[in-house]
Amino acid sequence: DVSQVGPLVGGLMPLAVFFFAFWFFGERLVGRELLGAVFLALGSLVLALATVVKGKFNPWLVFLAVGFFGLSAVLAKALYTQTGFITGLVLLRLGAFVGALLLLLRPVYFQAIRRSFSSAAPQTGAFFILGQSAGAAGAILVNYAIALGSVTVVSALQGLQYVFLLLLTLFLGRLAPQVLAEDLSGRSLVFKIVGIILLGMGLVLLI
Repeated sequence: DVSQVGPLVGGLMPLAVFFFAFWFFGERLVGRELLGAVFLALGSLVLALATVVKGKFNPWLVFLAVGFFGLSAVLAKALYTQTGFITGLVLLRLGAFVGALLLLLRPVYFQAIRRSFSSAAPQTGAFFILGQSAGAAGAILVNYAIALGSVTVVSALQGLQYVFLLLLTLFLGRLAPQVLAEDLSGRSLVFKIVGIILLGMGLVLLI
């Protein structure tokens, strides 16, 4: 279930980034910076665990995905250091574009994409463009932050997106409860409160 695996990968990714950044760059966080990154990573993980149901995913695939995402972030930092932000970003986006095109070489994937577009509702196109535009803007800003500073801290700060996602879901859930509904009961509520507190403490330490 992507709604469970996605947050879990995001919550664990700062640990992988910390390991690879130390391994490749010798990056070390000290003092408030280290403590803040730890709180942010823990907060992200706790918020991710609020959505996880035991037995719904393959843990080995999750750890593999975490490792690849972490390595990707650290290699992106290395590329920006060598080429500059604009050149590095263009090269990364070109690589992603070529990778996406290679997937279309398999007829089963190409046909699946065609069917999804042909059966989509008329307003789906507008939602798709809006979502992709927002995602592209977010990705550019995250990559710019990686180019400027510590890849470990930036990775840990991405846990704040779950707070914004929670608030946005609560807001939209009131407008369209039949479409969006946030679980705020029992175990889930406790995990979300603890996760937000940890994220807040981490952010304060880094400011």
